[in-house]
Amino acid sequence: MSNCTVDEAMAPWVVAAVVNYSIVCVLGSVGNSCCVWCLLQCKRTKPAIKFQLICVFSVMATCSLITQPIVIFIYYNNTFCLYNISPVVSFSFSVMNSVLLQMERTSFAMVAVNRMVATCWPERHAQWSRLQVVVAVQVGIALYIIPCLAGPRGSHGVQAAP
Repeated sequence: MSNCTVDEAMAPWVVAAVVNYSIVCVLGSVGNSCCVWCLLQCKRTKPAIKFQLICVFSVMATCSLITQPIVIFIYYNNTFCLYNISPVVSFSFSVMNSVLLQMERTSFAMVAVNRMVATCWPERHAQWSRLQVVVAVQVGIALYIIPCLAGPRGSHGVQAAP
């Protein structure tokens, strides 16, 4: 890379961060994949709750398996000037990672709301925990987050260089 300099003072910190992120990715991949597998195998969980939890854990597994490792590589690469990665590729994976993390946080918040409703208003919980309602909420979360974070022209208006 022609216009890249390595900051020697930051190198140990970046390596420590990359090692930490890598451990989190491995543990997250294994843990979230096991959660999805267990939920699929479980016959006693209500279908609506099962769907809601599968949505949470599958998005987290996707982050741990796909987007986080690539974002970590881009971060490491940009620090040590290893390869010339297009800014569009770098930004696209950052946006994809951000979208997935926001979907995970919002879905997890919906699980918390569901548990609160079950505790405070059990009669309402029976109405709101039908599979159709939970699917509609999860689709609504995706339809709200993806366009908001992806921007009106795709990846926040970033265009490929000619």
